[in-house]
Amino acid sequence: KVCTQIADIDYGKIQLFAGNYDFWYESSQLIIRQMKEANRKKEEKMKFKAVNKNTEFNRAYRRGKSFVDKTCVLYVIKNRYGFTRIGITASKKVGNAVKRNRARRLIRESLRQLDIDMTQSVDIIVVARSRTPHVKQQVVYSQLKEMCEKAGIIKAETAESMTEQVTQAVE
Repeated sequence: KVCTQIADIDYGKIQLFAGNYDFWYESSQLIIRQMKEANRKKEEKMKFKAVNKNTEFNRAYRRGKSFVDKTCVLYVIKNRYGFTRIGITASKKVGNAVKRNRARRLIRESLRQLDIDMTQSVDIIVVARSRTPHVKQQVVYSQLKEMCEKAGIIKAETAESMTEQVTQAVE
């Protein structure tokens, strides 16, 4: 072990800290590990990449496969990026800003609960309809699940187990 004095020079102030080098090295490595772990957890949460550009939305509307239900419309089209991207829209037909934001929140939470195959290289666009902000999240989830199964972006057996988990959580 090496006894040392560490000086912290900060804008003309000098602070001296007594201690051994091993302690300071171990504590700095611990902080680095904790920061990496926090970043890894954030990346796990941020599972979806977003579709942002208007041209990408229009491409999905024109060339993508559409699936229609009472609460939303799902467009699926292949992309060249190698990962799945999600886009959620709610037009002014849905209602005022509060209703549009509620519709987007319901759709986002439903997509988060679905076990979407993220290895596929597709763009998924979900368009809220006028009924979306007025229904419960479970209704949006079940309809999105059915449309995603038809589109082939989730597995049927995974969807069944997820439905059971959501119904148990609601009860």
